[in-house]
Amino acid sequence: MFASESDIAELKNKYTILELDTLRFPDSNVTQTAWCVISTDNVTLQDLPVMDRYQELHNNMMRNYKLKNWEYCEDAIGHLLGRWKGDLDSFYNEIANRLKTLKEQELSDEWDGTYCRQAQ
Repeated sequence: MFASESDIAELKNKYTILELDTLRFPDSNVTQTAWCVISTDNVTLQDLPVMDRYQELHNNMMRNYKLKNWEYCEDAIGHLLGRWKGDLDSFYNEIANRLKTLKEQELSDEWDGTYCRQAQ
């Protein structure tokens, strides 16, 4: 789901909401943030008691991604794979693949973690 943080504020009271990615299309300054709404259907019975910790780890991973703390992100992904019944594994694998490329680049101090989507 794409929405602004203010748009999802009400949902946060009822659901677990995870920020996934902020995208910018080429030749545009407009960004759009993608969010994931987690329902109890996406959580195993064993994970239910520690769901808050997974959410915190995911949020810290996204924060550290924007800070270019690649090692933290890689470690967090290792702990997050398979959580949420595996429904976010493709996202975590995408970030892991992206990290391999980002680690080789010289990113400016202004880099904010926004992913520039290439035109199709």
